[in-house]
Amino acid sequence: MNQSGVIQNLQQVSLSGIGESRCVKSELTHFEKTEVHSPISIKMVTEGVEHYELNGSHYQLKKGHFLLVNEGEAIATNVHTSQPTKGICIYPPLQLIQQAFTYFSTSGNDPEKIVAATSQTHFTSGTFRLQADNGLSQFLHRSACQLTTDYTKDEEWWMQFYLQLSTQMATEQKAIENKLKQLQSAKRQTREELYRRVIKARDFIHDNQFNTLDINAITEISALSKYHFLRSFKAVFNQSPYQYALQLKLSAAQQLIQGGYSYQQAAFQVGYSDGQNLRKALRRFSE
Repeated sequence: MNQSGVIQNLQQVSLSGIGESRCVKSELTHFEKTEVHSPISIKMVTEGVEHYELNGSHYQLKKGHFLLVNEGEAIATNVHTSQPTKGICIYPPLQLIQQAFTYFSTSGNDPEKIVAATSQTHFTSGTFRLQADNGLSQFLHRSACQLTTDYTKDEEWWMQFYLQLSTQMATEQKAIENKLKQLQSAKRQTREELYRRVIKARDFIHDNQFNTLDINAITEISALSKYHFLRSFKAVFNQSPYQYALQLKLSAAQQLIQGGYSYQQAAFQVGYSDGQNLRKALRRFSE
């Protein structure tokens, strides 16, 4: 491992009965590390960019996103920059994760189901938005600031932190499992890759939500054919990319109007045609 910079352990207490855990923050200008069998981890960047090679796929991790890595996956980390890149890496206790996963993955008390779920703990790895509308993203978004504050965090604080994190991870994976079932492929690995590509395209829509929707540009981001992309996007989100983007605009416009903007002003801010059409669209949107 090559390193220029500082890595600081944020978790100053050890936790008994739930498995090994660790949480660190970093400020690096140069860092290279390869792990053949990584522990389960969540990585966030608060300033700069970190580069990862996860199971043969490249990820560029920026502020506002997090990278989820499964237990046992192969990962290479690379940071090389003149200005320090700051980040947080959480290594939650696998034992607690397995317990939460088992709880949310089984129904009833069938011992065979419980054993299978515990031995096959698996999350859909990849990068995800911290501003996404789900419990895990929102929890990590809130926690990013709390983790780096100076106040002392005792054993009870960390226990509650990991308990909530484990619960949110298991809950979100259960939701993802339902979406994976809608994607048309016999192999789970293929369905997960389709899901990651759709999510990447969805993030592009969020980053450009006030611009005119360019379906060709979004399709290119997904690295799928247009037909395959449109079918997969609708399978995951139950609506077309156009409907998804329109909903984002209308939600943003609604918030602006509630904050005192006129319909014309809101229309201008979100890239809608004009105030009159926005008023009609919001009426339909609210029905």
